[in-house]
Amino acid sequence: MLGRADDLAALNRLITHHALLTVTGPPGVGKTRAVQALVERRQHVAFIDLTTTHSARDVVDAICNSAHLPALRLESLTTALNRNPHLIVLDSPERILSPCVQVARTLLQSCPRVKIVVASRERLGLPQEKTYLLRSLQPDDAARLFTDRTHQLGIDPHAQESPARLRLLCDRLGGLPLALELAARLRRVLSVAEILSSLDTGIALLEGAPRDAPPRHQSLHAAIDWSYRSLSADEKSAVHAIAVMPGGVSRELFGLVQPAMSWQVVQSLAAKSLLTPGRTDDRCRMPASVRAFTTVVLQNTGELAAAIESLRTGLVTMATAADSIDTRTTWHAEQANLFQALTLTPPRTKDWRALASALVRGLVGELGDQLTSRCAARGATTDPTIWQDTRATKVATLIAEGLTNREISARLHVSLRTAEQCVHRLKAELGLRSRAQIAAEVSRLGVGAGGFLRPGRADR
Repeated sequence: MLGRADDLAALNRLITHHALLTVTGPPGVGKTRAVQALVERRQHVAFIDLTTTHSARDVVDAICNSAHLPALRLESLTTALNRNPHLIVLDSPERILSPCVQVARTLLQSCPRVKIVVASRERLGLPQEKTYLLRSLQPDDAARLFTDRTHQLGIDPHAQESPARLRLLCDRLGGLPLALELAARLRRVLSVAEILSSLDTGIALLEGAPRDAPPRHQSLHAAIDWSYRSLSADEKSAVHAIAVMPGGVSRELFGLVQPAMSWQVVQSLAAKSLLTPGRTDDRCRMPASVRAFTTVVLQNTGELAAAIESLRTGLVTMATAADSIDTRTTWHAEQANLFQALTLTPPRTKDWRALASALVRGLVGELGDQLTSRCAARGATTDPTIWQDTRATKVATLIAEGLTNREISARLHVSLRTAEQCVHRLKAELGLRSRAQIAAEVSRLGVGAGGFLRPGRADR
């Protein structure tokens, strides 16, 4: 349970105040283990593994068996639990969610002293349910877990190769505890560099868990496949489309790539922990392990090229739409997807130019954000929002290159009057008097030719 102290403290507080607590998270994040750690020192715990159950009757029988009660009907079970209350743990109810909801609802209504903890990739959806999202490990904790597990296997922890390579491995595995532990077992025969290389062929290699582990925990592939097989046809199609989007999917892009589907399909995948919703926007991202799994599926079915073509078509449509091409924040968010599409688009074609133009807009927007941040960090008394203006940023960098207003107007394909007005605005908003002062400010902020940050200037 390395790196889970804060999670366990939060779960202990929640179970004190809530009758139904559901721990959710992506495949391999450690939901079952977290719940086991939560209840291991508590008395009267009935732990039910639901991976082999098929009906509400099976769920009731499993509770009776775990609570050391005779086989009872649901109504009789509530009477028994009122006399002898238990903390009931329902592990992995995803495939029989409706029967579990039926049993849980009845127990909560009839047994006020019974508490229920659920380890699931999606919530039950009951009114009294409190949900806790178990996230991937932080980078330092992920590295500690990998090192600890290799040490337990008798491997010298000081022979871990470079820390940078270890951090890269942890990042490639998405900080998932199951993936890290399975990868640690490979250290008996492979170096960290060789494990990283093997990941390029998919994630099926990450096997080798203890043989007494549940089948879904014996490989990362099996853990994800457990969820994938339960998806509807529309949900699988959406997963296939989003798997080729390294930058995640927005509502607008999904509507272009999958026009026949509603955004609710994406929200359903997020509810099942196969996507991670953004904290400040509507963009959803796919965990690296799920992307790798789905990419293998697409390769095996011959659908990978079609999925990438759909992404390219959707981005080109966005890039050529009059109301989207000037939206800086859109292209800043889509940079990774644009790179993906550009690599598979013939250069200097019409589509390639549209994608490249959108990518440049996103990069210039990112530059403006960095300049604004740096001005604020230096306690600037003038309004730094000038750097959010793409044209003003370009004009400032061209001034730093020594170009005259006439040369700037020719370079940017704008009128001389427009160039002069932009220079005047730069002076006014930055509180400067001359073009030389503008050039000095651009240089101080670490901006080089063409309007991009020069290496080595960021920390000055």
